[in-house]
Amino acid sequence: MNGKHVLILCGRTRGAAAGQIDAFVDHVRSLVAKVTVDDAGASAPIAAGAADIAIVLGGDGTFLGAARRLADSRIPVVGVNMGRLGFLTEFSTREFTHHAPAILGDGLRALPRMMLRVRIWRGEGLCYEGPAMNDVSIQAGEPFRMIELNVRHAGVDVCTFLGDGLILSTPSGSTGYTLSAGGPILMPSMRAIAMTPVAAHSLSIRPVVAAADGPIVVTPLRSNLGTAASIDGQRHCPLAAGDRVEVTAYDPDLLVVQNPDRPFFRTLMTKLHWGRSPHHQE
Repeated sequence: MNGKHVLILCGRTRGAAAGQIDAFVDHVRSLVAKVTVDDAGASAPIAAGAADIAIVLGGDGTFLGAARRLADSRIPVVGVNMGRLGFLTEFSTREFTHHAPAILGDGLRALPRMMLRVRIWRGEGLCYEGPAMNDVSIQAGEPFRMIELNVRHAGVDVCTFLGDGLILSTPSGSTGYTLSAGGPILMPSMRAIAMTPVAAHSLSIRPVVAAADGPIVVTPLRSNLGTAASIDGQRHCPLAAGDRVEVTAYDPDLLVVQNPDRPFFRTLMTKLHWGRSPHHQE
């Protein structure tokens, strides 16, 4: 047993899944000096020094909520998959058990992952401020007419277009909603923001990867009653014409323990079937 304090963040579950979580927590308790269990979806930020390492137990959605809570903590985080896809939660329970001595004994590297700081302004008033692990998306909403968006990067006009919205994504989030909208896949170690339009009514508007060295400001020039900004698909803020969504790189980065058995491109192949040859029938 080592002297580590481990914080386990998990979602609310019932039935068989709850039993699996209880068994996992008991296993970790047998390996370290102290274990604290908390709700990954709670809103309170987790402070620096709250634990030596955090384990997120659940699916990718659970990881997103936990990442926002851990954004300022500088606590290394391990994702253990008990959901479906498990792209962000890199370890299976079996892989965690195998690598537990290295994970809990500082034998595996925690790599920095860029997050976003999202600020929403209405006039001179700040309506919202917080981190995003994957993305912030501006969505047209009801009654589902096209909206008009102006985009600026580091004070320079990028474009103005009509469409259903825009996704601003971290490298970690580039395999999520952005991918579904035809955006680029970015290596997780990059410091960049992918700007992916959603159903742009133009042949000249395409996804762009911008350096994370200046603010991106998106202003709805024309909006709907239901137009909103969605942070990681979990928090939603109404937007009106003239509001400003300001996105920058978050400081600090999130420290994520990497699974040595799952390099990024191997995960792309196994989880998203990237680069697989088509199977032709004879």
